[in-house]
This record gives sequence, C-alpha cells and structure tokens, in this order.
Amino acid sequence: MKMFKLKKLKSALAVCAVAASLFTLGGSASAAGFTEYPIGDEIENEANHFKVALVYFQPIEMLPAGMMLSPDKADMHIETDIHATEGNDTGFGVGEWIPYLTVHYKFTKRETGQSVEGVFMPMNADDGPHYGANVKLLGAGTYECTSPSKARIARTTACTSMMRRASRVASGMSL
Repeated sequence: MKMFKLKKLKSALAVCAVAASLFTLGGSASAAGFTEYPIGDEIENEANHFKVALVYFQPIEMLPAGMMLSPDKADMHIETDIHATEGNDTGFGVGEWIPYLTVHYKFTKRETGQSVEGVFMPMNADDGPHYGANVKLLGAGTYECTSPSKARIARTTACTSMMRRASRVASGMSL
C-alpha cells in the first residue's frame, strides 16, 4: 500500500483563510428553513486538484442524537464540501466527495481575539456527503477563519496493478 499525502491540505483548505477569511454576522445567525448561505466563493486548488466550498444555515438536529452540539445550543450549522477536480491522482473521480479527512475549524472574533474551534464531522444529507458542525459563536461580530491542518490518506495501487496484469494476460503477454 502506498501512502499518499493530500498535498499540503493545510494550504489547500485555506479556503477558510481565502474564500471565507472574514465573514460578518449580525443579530441572529439562524436562517428560516434550510436555505444555505455561502461563506465566500468556492475555491479550486489547481495544484492539488480539488475544490472547497463553505456554507452556513440554521443549526440542525443530527441522528443519532449527541454526535454534535444540539441545535438549541448552537448559532448555526457550517458545512464544507470538498470535491475532486480534473487531474487529481487520489483515485477519486471528478466531482466526487473526498472522504476520510479531518477538517478542523477555528473562528476568531476580530473584536475580542477570542476563538471557537472544533472538527467538522463527515455526514450525509439529501444534498450528499460533506463535513459539518453545529457551531456556537461568541456573539455578533466579524470572524476570521483559520485554515485547518494538513491530513494524510492511504491509497492502494493494487486494483490498478491487477487490471494491468489482467489486461496483459488477456492479450497473451506475460506478467
């Protein structure tokens, strides 16, 4: 099995520092219904061949209960979608969600310097898989989002190797 680093995920997922480096929340952060509100623009990391988008909406109830902050204790639910793009060598098809990442978040209130941090958990909903969390902020204000740390993922080349061997055998070539 070959170990594969998702090349500098820290800088690539700096969508928190780039696309959503600053966002302002005034009054209540809860939205009516499940209308998603983008945090910055979707960012494509061309060097590492994936794209990242952040959205927020009202806090949600998760099943099973107790997996994250309950909606009555949270200000919002924040989600990040991380999908492979053309040219990636991670084994994921274009547009496929990239699983098994540990995606940390840290929101620092500019006015006070206080921070809220945690880990987005993998989850699935009607709109597909993503990472997310119910988050309790420190009141209305302007928040800066710090990029998460890099992560690693193992990738096997066994299937590709077996397919090549099978192809050679089928065409009469030796292994």
